[in-house]
Amino acid sequence: MTTPDTRLAATGRPAAVGTRVVHPAIDRFGRWVARRGWIHVLLLTAVAGCLYPLIWMFLTSIKTDEELGQGDTGVALPAFRGQSPYLRATVEIRKPDDVWAGPFAAVLPALLGAAKASVVQNLAPELPAGIDRDRWATAAASLLTSRALAQMPKQVWEQPTDVVTDRFRELLTPEAAMSALSDQLCRLELSPLTLRTLDGRLFNLSANGDTSGWQMVSGPASLTTVGSAVRLDYHFSSGHEDPAVLSYRFTLPPGVEPGDIHKLFLRVRPDDSWYGLTATLDVGGTHWTSTRTTYLAQNNVQTVSFQPPSFDDTTLRARTWVLLHADGRSAHLRDARLELTLAPSSTITATFAKVTRNYRRAFDSVPFLQYVGNSILLVLLTTAGFLFSSAFVAYAFARLSWPGRSAALVLLLSTMMIPAQVTMVPSFLIWKRLGWYDTLNPLWLPAWFGSAFFIFLMIQHMKTIPRELEEAARIDGLGIIKTWWHVIVPQLRPTLAAIAIMSFLGTWNEFMGPLIYLRDQTKFPLSLGLFGMRVDQAADWSMLMAANMLMTIPSIVVFFAFQRYFIEAFSQMNRTGISPDIEVVFYPYAGLNNTIRVRQRRVYVRISDVLSDAPLPVLRAIAFILVSKLFRRRVPKALDLVYRSYTTSPQIVKSAEQTRKRRGRKIVSGPVGAFYDLETAFARLNSYYFDSRLTDCKKNTYLLGPNVVSMVCSGPHRVFARLALARKFHAPDAECDGVTSRGGRAK
Repeated sequence: MTTPDTRLAATGRPAAVGTRVVHPAIDRFGRWVARRGWIHVLLLTAVAGCLYPLIWMFLTSIKTDEELGQGDTGVALPAFRGQSPYLRATVEIRKPDDVWAGPFAAVLPALLGAAKASVVQNLAPELPAGIDRDRWATAAASLLTSRALAQMPKQVWEQPTDVVTDRFRELLTPEAAMSALSDQLCRLELSPLTLRTLDGRLFNLSANGDTSGWQMVSGPASLTTVGSAVRLDYHFSSGHEDPAVLSYRFTLPPGVEPGDIHKLFLRVRPDDSWYGLTATLDVGGTHWTSTRTTYLAQNNVQTVSFQPPSFDDTTLRARTWVLLHADGRSAHLRDARLELTLAPSSTITATFAKVTRNYRRAFDSVPFLQYVGNSILLVLLTTAGFLFSSAFVAYAFARLSWPGRSAALVLLLSTMMIPAQVTMVPSFLIWKRLGWYDTLNPLWLPAWFGSAFFIFLMIQHMKTIPRELEEAARIDGLGIIKTWWHVIVPQLRPTLAAIAIMSFLGTWNEFMGPLIYLRDQTKFPLSLGLFGMRVDQAADWSMLMAANMLMTIPSIVVFFAFQRYFIEAFSQMNRTGISPDIEVVFYPYAGLNNTIRVRQRRVYVRISDVLSDAPLPVLRAIAFILVSKLFRRRVPKALDLVYRSYTTSPQIVKSAEQTRKRRGRKIVSGPVGAFYDLETAFARLNSYYFDSRLTDCKKNTYLLGPNVVSMVCSGPHRVFARLALARKFHAPDAECDGVTSRGGRAK
């Protein structure tokens, strides 16, 4: 028996007598949720809310038309079907809206009985092999009941039960019963072929519905005549068994040559088995082979058309036909032969076929790749234009002094308050006067003249860059343009990445601009092309969602791949500048000797042009060695350097590991880099491109703080080390082996 003492020993706190004992792990978890866990729950809920539209779009894109009509959120994945014909599962009957559950449950058995009686009256006396009569009648009755309930008005449910039953029986027509029986029996039926010539003539290749042209060639299947069609009954033991092959022989009609064949139409009723159907055609001395596999999806009548290469291949029409390509010679001239191969599909193959079906249809419905190419071209030109114009114009506003700069900046930012709809008509008239209507120029050329928002974003980032970098570049002889390119632009990578992301998303999803300026369908981007698909395929929502999914994927990939730069760029707008106590800057320029310049509590060390092509790990090693030499008299033995970089030098890691193994010192590695002992980790790198003139610099003595705050590497030839100092420099004008601290040569 549990006592308060045992509860106190188990949980560490007293518990009331009669209360339930909580496990310590559950108790700790509950306290964590109360303190911090609710934040994680809130974030996960927000993520789920953002992902739901994307998940819904994907699930809709892999549905069939029948599944869309059912209204279910989930998707039924296909499985291997070894036998055909077979019966579908019983349909779940749903209560109509605005109907009480009690009266509906009371009248439902009577409705099902009436539907089953109607179905039994229309059942054929001879059933396909392996089909149970009662199961077929029950499945068809459930489907018939569901369809009849959807047709009943709501006012009927307010009447007595016998009135509801009578009104229900009125909807049970023989046609409705036959349709339910047909839809619940999955079977593969083939109708005779229809030939269409290039001049538009149609020929039925079977005389008076004769189906004797169909013959089995091989495989575990048999043919059964059903009216004017034939039913293919098969029985496969696995999805890897040899396919069933059947052929249809016909003679070309009088006046039709083999070169006049445009299309061959095959009317087929698939059995929803997702088996693969391929075809070969022998006619006119040529052996034609289909270029793609047609999967037997759903259970409604469809038409498959086989077509040799023709003028349709050069148009922008939807590729709804199966293209045939020449694959050798044949002995058949006017006596043609169509051979169909039915390959069984395993569960994995059937699932893959269903997932990719609507995506393949989307590619065939429009010139998808051409639309994608147009969009990529627009994205590249627009993104390059925004990157160049924003960085170039922002440099003039943020770093240069010229009359009227503030007024010009205010005027530039005021253009952000003008709605795009106001300038839409004037812009259209300007581009049309220039003769660029129905071209891509109006869609990408304005980006090269800048965007007020991107320029403002770039100005805010440029204000955080120390001006000493420009001054050092000017001393080295760089002009304004070279300073902008070699000094400023490399510091703008986060903001440039953010601008590239936003311009990519804006251009990729742009719809209004292409709709206004483009008329030629070959120049449509993907956004406008999908709008045309929606107009042509208004009712095919599964294919539309598949096309939308294909258009959304690049935006998601680009954003998540560069979201770090995106967030970092906007965080730069809230920074007022870099303010370390001392900043050591290593800057390689051609034609300069190694110098040290101290100004405004920053140390600038210029490395000779010999080191400009040195690998980045060597430059980092030089940076640490120079720091240790400059402050060697006051460097604590236990000083650790926090080395933060996106990459870690293999040489430094190897040296640190060897030191740890020899001396047993602890070196902690983490996601931001590693902690290394300054003396042991870089002692052997002391001779790498090191100028001995700095060794005798003894007059400048500095007192380091307890640690080095951070180490930030930006670009392959610029290394920033922020140091926490306890006091300022001594003897700022001291000479060190002919090198002054101001950066010039000693006289």
